[in-house]
Formats: sequence, C-alpha cells, structure tokens
Amino acid sequence: PDGSSSLGPPDVRIREAMAAIMHESMAGRTELGDEAEQILRRLGDQLGRLDASAAMMLGFAEYIGMLSRGEGEKAAEFATARRIDAGEGVGLWTCTLAEHRSYNGRLREASRLAALAVDQLRWRDGMGVLPLAVALQADAAAKGGDPGRARR
Repeated sequence: PDGSSSLGPPDVRIREAMAAIMHESMAGRTELGDEAEQILRRLGDQLGRLDASAAMMLGFAEYIGMLSRGEGEKAAEFATARRIDAGEGVGLWTCTLAEHRSYNGRLREASRLAALAVDQLRWRDGMGVLPLAVALQADAAAKGGDPGRARR
C-alpha cells in the first residue's frame, strides 16, 4: 500500500509501514525501507500525527542506509540527534546507539548506553527492543571481562 489507499484502517497501515521499515532496512533493502518510511510520513500527515511508537521509526531507514554506505560516524551522530527529539521513542535510539558503540569496540560507552536503554525501554517500548538492550548490556559486560555481570 502507498499510504493513501483504503486497504485497511490507518492504524493497520501504520503498523505495516513500521514493520516494513525495520524489516527492509535490516535486510539491506534500504530503498524499500525508505519507501516504507515515506508511507509512514504520509499517513502521519493525513492523520495529523503519529503515535509515539510510529514516530520513533522515522529515520531508522536513513540510519541503516548510512551504515550500509560505510558512514558509521555519521550514523552515530544521526542516532544521537534522534535521541534528543524522540520523545517516548528515546529507548529505541539509545539502544541503537549502544549497539553501534559495541560494534565499534567502545565498550564503556556501549555499556552505559545499554543500561540507559534498558531503563528507557522499561518505561516505553513500542517496538519490543527491551530484550536487545538487555542482551547488549550482557554483551558489553562479557566483552569487558566481567562474565559474572553478563550473566545477571
């Protein structure tokens, strides 16, 4: 659906677009992730706003696109900026940045961000990423040489 069709209620089309952003972007099909994001934006314009869960997905395809082009630091700056204005979606972006820092070997920062993401996602987790944040916390502890903390 292009976001303007009548193939279902707006809330169903919004959730479809959210899932497509995540799925297509993570599968390396960034152009399809971008297309899904445009659908989500159009739906938000039609409705006058997006709920917090949907709004947090805006920019995710762009972030993944930067990573796929090898623009790691630009992607990290983008995720940091999204944390500032993400509202209830802050946990997704904090978790995203924690994972980014972990992959780049910045374990102290990854650990701090993962702990913060866990707290934020316990507050609001519209995309179900709390388990990822908990895993990132354990991963950073294990990589940092603290397997006991990783097991907790």
